[in-house]
Amino acid sequence: MFFQKIDQILENYKISSKRNAQVFLRNNQILVNGNRITERSFKLDSNNDLISVNNKILPKTKNLYIVFNKPLETVCSKVSDRHKTVFDYIEKNDLKRENCSLLHCAGRLDSQTSGLLILTTNGAFSHFLTSPETHLPKTYEITLEEEISKSELENYSKKIKEGILLPPEKKAPEYFTKPAESEWISLNQLKLKITEGQFHQVRRMINALGSNVKTLKRISIGNLTIPEDLEQGKYKIFSQEEIQKLLLD
Repeated sequence: MFFQKIDQILENYKISSKRNAQVFLRNNQILVNGNRITERSFKLDSNNDLISVNNKILPKTKNLYIVFNKPLETVCSKVSDRHKTVFDYIEKNDLKRENCSLLHCAGRLDSQTSGLLILTTNGAFSHFLTSPETHLPKTYEITLEEEISKSELENYSKKIKEGILLPPEKKAPEYFTKPAESEWISLNQLKLKITEGQFHQVRRMINALGSNVKTLKRISIGNLTIPEDLEQGKYKIFSQEEIQKLLLD
C-alpha cells in the first residue's frame, strides 16, 4: 500500500538525485525483482522488493513509523524560536533511518492542539494519511469556551452533518466542508469526525457555527487511537505492518 517511487528510493540510497533519476535509470541497469526499471515514476516497496543497481543488490530498508502523543505548545516544524518542536522529543537515533528519507510529520497539528500525531520516513505513507482521496477519518475531542443550549446543539449537529461554509482565513480560501459526524458528550464537549484536513479546519468549523474552541485534541486517525499507556510527550515505534493494521483494521 505504501509504495514509494524509484526516484525517491535512489535518492535515499544517495545513488542519484530525484532530479537526475530519469537519466540515471536509462543509463544504468536498475532491476526490481529481476525486472529492469527505466521510468522514475515506477513504485515499489523498498522494505520487501529486491533492488539491484548495476548488479549490486541494495540492502533492505526499514522505514520509521512513530505514534506520538503531542503536548500543547509544541509545533510540527523542524525549528522554532517560540515553541519546542515535536522533533525535540525524538531520540537522535530515531530521527533518521539509514537509506530512508528524513523523518517528518504525516499531517500537522498546530501548537494549541494536542493528541495523536504520526511521524514517518515514508513519503508514500504520509501522502496516504493526508490525501483527500483517502477519506481516512480523523476524530477530535473538543471543549467549547461556553455551553450551548439543546436547540443550538441540534442545529450544530445538523450543520456539521450537511457541511459548513468556512470563510477565508489567512492563506486558506473560502471552503465548504464535507459532511462530518458529531457526538456530544455535554453542552460544551463533543467529538468531531472529519475525513479531510483543511487549514485549521476544526477551529474554523466551530467558529462558523458561532462558538469558540477552548481545548482541542486529536484522539484517532482511522482506527488508530492513542495507546492508553502513552503519556503526553512520549512516542512508540511501529513496523509498517503494525501501523497499517492499527489504522485500517
